Amino acid sequence: METSLSRLLVGLSVKIIRSDGRVHLATVKSADSVKYAVMVEWNERNVCRGKEVDLSELCTLNPELLDHIKNATNNATEPPPPALDKKYEGRLRSSRIPAPFSCM
Repeated sequence: METSLSRLLVGLSVKIIRSDGRVHLATVKSADSVKYAVMVEWNERNVCRGKEVDLSELCTLNPELLDHIKNATNNATEPPPPALDKKYEGRLRSSRIPAPFSCM
């Protein structure tokens, strides 16, 4: 997982599955590229709770997440469109600087 990928994930609201089987929304707070896992947080009864979720589990519960990542990485890797040569549309003016006077 690249740092650019972790930048895409942090802040997203995703579905997670709790240890008791419940599925609910949580917010991605960080991503670990070594473990291929993300840290998520949610509020429950005025208490902030957190859990480390494996990236494969996250993608299983959130199939739209893969589309989001693919679209974002494809947009980032596409080269910018070539710049069009802009033709001068205004009136062409001659220089107002006088030519040098040469003495012979």
